[in-house]
Amino acid sequence: MQEENTPQNLNFDNESINLRQEIEKYAYYWKWFALAVILSLATAFLYLRYTSNVYEVATTILINDEDSGISSELSAFKDLGLMGGSNTSSIENEIELLKSRSLIERVVKDLGLNVTYYTKGRIKTSEVFQSGMPIKFTFFNKDSIFYKTDTSFTIVIKSAEKFELSTIEGNKAKGYSFGENIATSFGEMTITPSGDFSKMGAEEVIVKISPLKKVVDGLQNAIQIQPVNKNASVLKLSLKSQLKIKAETILDNLVFQYNKDAVEDKGLVAKNTNVFINKRLEIISADLSDVDKGVEAFKISNNLTDISSEATLVLGASAELENKIVELNTQLRLVAYVNEYIAENSNELIPANLGLPDASIGGSTERYNELILERNRISQSSSKLNPVIINLNEQIKDVRNSIAKSLVNLKSSLTISLNDIKKQETRINSKITAAPRQEREYRDIARQQQIIETLYLYLLQKREENAITLAVTQPNAKIIDKAYGSDIPVAPKRNIIYLAALLVGLIVPFGVLYVIFLIDNKIHTRKDVEGFVKSPIL
Repeated sequence: MQEENTPQNLNFDNESINLRQEIEKYAYYWKWFALAVILSLATAFLYLRYTSNVYEVATTILINDEDSGISSELSAFKDLGLMGGSNTSSIENEIELLKSRSLIERVVKDLGLNVTYYTKGRIKTSEVFQSGMPIKFTFFNKDSIFYKTDTSFTIVIKSAEKFELSTIEGNKAKGYSFGENIATSFGEMTITPSGDFSKMGAEEVIVKISPLKKVVDGLQNAIQIQPVNKNASVLKLSLKSQLKIKAETILDNLVFQYNKDAVEDKGLVAKNTNVFINKRLEIISADLSDVDKGVEAFKISNNLTDISSEATLVLGASAELENKIVELNTQLRLVAYVNEYIAENSNELIPANLGLPDASIGGSTERYNELILERNRISQSSSKLNPVIINLNEQIKDVRNSIAKSLVNLKSSLTISLNDIKKQETRINSKITAAPRQEREYRDIARQQQIIETLYLYLLQKREENAITLAVTQPNAKIIDKAYGSDIPVAPKRNIIYLAALLVGLIVPFGVLYVIFLIDNKIHTRKDVEGFVKSPIL
């Protein structure tokens, strides 16, 4: 017996785990598991009950990528040079414009998003959008001080005529009447009723004024913009917020401000072109008047009446050449006008779409105007030392030199063509020996008259086309779907939270029991030693 009970003869070999025995060991404490699950689910319920829902709101817009943003109604004027050159806009550029700080800052200022309103309940404080407030706040001094203010104050509604105002710092509440002018550190304001107080559900309103920079930064990070399809110019703008109506209003206003900015930029070139055309019309009108007087004086001095019928036979052979000479002279005058304008206006927009025969000049002019507009827009919020502005200035200089060289080349080409045609005309005129001296002199005068008159009528036509462009300038973005959000919140995820609570309710007591069983080194029952000791048990 002593030999059998020696430590060397004890059997401590581990046997395979008995799954049923393990389950029964934990199932004995099923009440603790049930209590933990109930507490976890109750905690999850309370968390979801007092956690504000987050909704996702989205809007889709179609970016207009037509040339120069001109609608199809003006396609009939394409042969006149009204349509722009190459399309330089891209979806990536429009996304950056939509998320630009200046654009979002205008949205914040327009909607007053730096001022937020909260109603204080028994347990939690909830945000309320300004359109749902029964009282309206009017801030008179929206200056730099107001947009840098970071403060809060509380409004306690006492009646339909009275309320109390106190700051968050704990200053004593002071009574006011609705409509009364209130002086504050950030300027004057008034509070007026705008609805039924009973609809608000609370009599205490907390107003928080945040710095403009902080609000703009938060909104820039919150707004998500993504292309719907790689092959389409459609963008989806989305925003998550606890207030669905607030997110919808922000996205709708963002698209509105974007379109407004695009229309203003498009109209700027057209307005500058209109000024250029009007100035040239004044000069050409005076020249045309002088030429008309010269024709009148020539007819009187030479006793000529119906020159056109008398010279029909003589001018029939050279009619085609005359038309070409008029056209080339008109183009040369137009090149001279543009050259003069470029020399006198170094940093101004160049009039576009004047119908020059060289298509590359139109494309370079379009590019030059876009660079000028981009530099002016960036320089409003940046210094001249900004690398972007320096780079844009270099590009503007290069494009301007390119336009000047193109105009020189175009003038040379037109001059060569004009000289060739004049040589042909000289050969034809040598055959017209019977033409009277008065007819030849009159033809020179009439040619000058026709050149100036053609240019005058051409500019009148361009002025009307430019007026049409101003009238029908369309926005850059067409709204496909207005901002809309589902009534189903995207956060918090209720099913996931309940599932997590259930798992926590099971894992926590299991872990506690596992640790207790793991560190337990005491013998509680006969089964604890039967598997290890091969000896009689008393």
